[in-house]
Amino acid sequence: MKYNEITIYAGKADIDEITGILLVHGITDSVVNDPDLVAKMEKDKKDYEWDYVDEAVFKNQPRRGSVVFYLNTDDDGEARLAEIRDAFSVYDAEISVVTVDDEDWKNKYKEHFKMLKLSDRLAVRPSWDDTPADPGMTVIDLDPGMAFGTGGHATTAMCAELMDREGCAGKKVLDVGTGSGILAIAAAMLGADDVLGIDIDDEAVTAARENVAKNNCADVVTIMKGDLTKGVEYKADIIAANLMAELIVSFAPYAKQHLCTGAAFITSGILTEKKDMVIEALEKEDIKIEKVLTRGEWCAVLGRNN
Repeated sequence: MKYNEITIYAGKADIDEITGILLVHGITDSVVNDPDLVAKMEKDKKDYEWDYVDEAVFKNQPRRGSVVFYLNTDDDGEARLAEIRDAFSVYDAEISVVTVDDEDWKNKYKEHFKMLKLSDRLAVRPSWDDTPADPGMTVIDLDPGMAFGTGGHATTAMCAELMDREGCAGKKVLDVGTGSGILAIAAAMLGADDVLGIDIDDEAVTAARENVAKNNCADVVTIMKGDLTKGVEYKADIIAANLMAELIVSFAPYAKQHLCTGAAFITSGILTEKKDMVIEALEKEDIKIEKVLTRGEWCAVLGRNN
């Protein structure tokens, strides 16, 4: 299906005025490109509470701001476009219209996802990649969707590697913040007897269940919407949690309650600069740190419940 991609550049009308006028005309979904805001974010980034922003966000910013939105190419869409052009005529606004095909959006991202080795025995591969796996390698079939987690990120891969090193065979595994379900599926393929994946996001739960079914491990893996701090009754031999450092710190006491004696707590999503904060929180719960992996600016931690 084709759409008109409309870009209105800031000039006599600034970004706020543009978005306000578009709202009046029923355009509620748009993309704002504001180099001034990005510059301010970079300057004041220590005042924000994000855990990580790729440096690419701050590079190659456009010289002037713009607002982008999409309309159908049918008669109704053309009528709305004419209406919007008229609304901005008093501002002598520069408006660009390009016809695009949604198939381009759907397929463009695929070139960035190829088979990836997670550990000595595990790899993850999207459905459009027919690359053969190495002999003895177990492959997780998983297509990236709206739920984060395809194994491409170093933190996911480090969690899977530590799970493989720890050994999942015959064990109960709890995957906290399961996302796409990749770590829950990995645990099953590494021989776990029972796996529970939980997430607070409905889309993640739906995606994870689909991926579990696709990989034929629904007899071992259960996916549910849940919060580890309430309403989850599960004792695990391994807990895997690929989350932000602050989240790991906040639920460390609750994780302790779900770990069997001698169980492993494997966690990642941790910037190296926040490693000590996470380790301190785990040691406070009498979880002894046994292994730390580092890849670039990220690290993963394996602790043992005493």
